[in-house]
Amino acid sequence: MKIALSFQNGHSLSGHAGRCTRFLVYIIEENKVLSKELVEMDRDMTFHSIFHDGTYSFSENPLHDMDMIISNSMGLGFVQKMKSNGIEALQSDEQDPDLLIEKYMKGELHFTEIKNHHHH
Repeated sequence: MKIALSFQNGHSLSGHAGRCTRFLVYIIEENKVLSKELVEMDRDMTFHSIFHDGTYSFSENPLHDMDMIISNSMGLGFVQKMKSNGIEALQSDEQDPDLLIEKYMKGELHFTEIKNHHHH
């Protein structure tokens, strides 16, 4: 399983998943982290740019093959667009990325409700 966590600030789970240019990507198999990698992209490669500006296709985004994206905030439109591309998008208030993944693997991660689309 491939999980991407929004990591814009370089310290903790961040928000605005669609505009985020930095993600921590974890590859997990049998409840073990096989790898953890920082993925950085240009602003024109963000999901927001892809979906709204058409700068690149979804398949060109380095996170196009994730199973899940977790962020501190996202809009319902982002969730729907991820779902239509086979990616589950979830929101959590857990700030520590490694602890978040540990809780996820134990089935103890709390996901927060995604409200109406946030304003830009």
